[in-house]
Amino acid sequence: MRPTQRVCIYQGVGPADAFLMRDFLQAHQLSVELRGQNLGGLAGALPMQDVWPSLWVLAPHESRARELIAEWDAAEMPSGPGWVCVCGAQVDAHFGECWSCGRGRL
Repeated sequence: MRPTQRVCIYQGVGPADAFLMRDFLQAHQLSVELRGQNLGGLAGALPMQDVWPSLWVLAPHESRARELIAEWDAAEMPSGPGWVCVCGAQVDAHFGECWSCGRGRL
């Protein structure tokens, strides 16, 4: 029996975004393989788009993964003046946790 093939469903556009997307997909019970996370040192020798990490899923899960990526992309980033944590720190609106004490937004 041949193992199920994996397909690339996401190519990062920076060093961190593929990690965030991987965590988002895993939170939705998808098995995600991260590839190319160690290629950053080759930036300059290779084109930039070739050194960012990519995400791969089993072929039967491709459509669900792409739906979740579209959902992520469609979500609006919170904006506005931000919020004040119970510790007193001013936190930008798009953060869900305090930079000072680590508490979640209430």
